[in-house]
Amino acid sequence: MEIDANGIIRVDAEEARSGAKASISINPGDVARSSVDDIERHIAYVQSDADFQAKSVYDRKPEDPLYT
Repeated sequence: MEIDANGIIRVDAEEARSGAKASISINPGDVARSSVDDIERHIAYVQSDADFQAKSVYDRKPEDPLYT
């Protein structure tokens, strides 16, 4: 993650197993942002998707072999 002098945030990520890569830049001056409805829809999807929840590292416990 990088933040430049203009406040632009750039995040790069790579999924360890598949090697899939993604990046995003967030410019604080952009007018087009996600609406409250979009955010709530995404949250509802993540909470209802069992596969996503199973892969989430936030729910893992240190004694879980998949924690690392």
